[in-house]
Amino acid sequence: MKRNTVVWLVLAGAIVLVVGALFVLALAMANWDISSLGFKKFVTETVEIGEKAERVEVLSETADVTLVPSKDGHCRVTFCVREDYTRTAAVKSGTLQIEARKEGNGFSLSDIFSFGSSEITVELPAGEYESLFVTGATGDVVIPGDYRFNEMQIAVSTGKVECNASVTGTAEITGSTGRITAENMKAGEIRFALSTGRILLQSVDCTGNVQLKSTTGAMELTDVRCRDFSSDASTGRLTMKNVLAEGQMTIERSTGDVSFDDCDAAELFVKTSTGDVTGTLRSEKVFATGSTTGRIEVPETVTGGKCKITTTTGDIRIGISGQ
Repeated sequence: MKRNTVVWLVLAGAIVLVVGALFVLALAMANWDISSLGFKKFVTETVEIGEKAERVEVLSETADVTLVPSKDGHCRVTFCVREDYTRTAAVKSGTLQIEARKEGNGFSLSDIFSFGSSEITVELPAGEYESLFVTGATGDVVIPGDYRFNEMQIAVSTGKVECNASVTGTAEITGSTGRITAENMKAGEIRFALSTGRILLQSVDCTGNVQLKSTTGAMELTDVRCRDFSSDASTGRLTMKNVLAEGQMTIERSTGDVSFDDCDAAELFVKTSTGDVTGTLRSEKVFATGSTTGRIEVPETVTGGKCKITTTTGDIRIGISGQ
């Protein structure tokens, strides 16, 4: 057995022993009453919202947040959270303010052994709203395509964000660890950023710029239209199919391949340290390429916009669709 495998097995065993010891300790402190450890200590509460809101703000420490089109045209917020969480939902100055957070700042063993998923479900009439702001520590966020916002800001530490809503202004989604998915979405400007995770865009039409940033993680784009496009990541593969930018397309990677499939822009600038740059573009370009140790295969075209591609360790293989 390889040494690395043995090390990982020992580490996994140690983690299991530590968790088991904590569980026994918590059970002993609770006089061996397993029900008092926090299992299934969740409450469900629905708050009817009688006032109309133009803006929506959600602040949650640990809960999934889901917007659901209201079937009866009324707005209501349903909390399914731990009983030690405060819950508020009310309209103030035209803003629906929703909050769920733990009472106090102390830590208890029940925080470890409290199983279940906290949820905040916002039944909101479909239509257009001024803004949506969601801030969460841990939890998923789901925004369906029944809504249109002038501005959107979503920030989570750990969780998945799925957005299908349209945003006339800027759609900004950030996270530390997780995944951002945008599908069938229209926006004025898109700014997505993750520290660790995947960014997926499909059928996205942006009248302005698309900016994607990641430290570690893959990006996959299909059928995306925008003015200028930029993607910046330290480690991670970028896969693009039918991605079209009216202006510039700027891509930078430290480690990771870049793949084009029938993509195009007026000008392209691609730079990688370790990674191949391959695929097809729709129109001819004036290529300027360079690689320290990789192979270079590009068309000998002399018309079109500038396409500058450089790599340190990696091949460059680009073709023109239909040629």
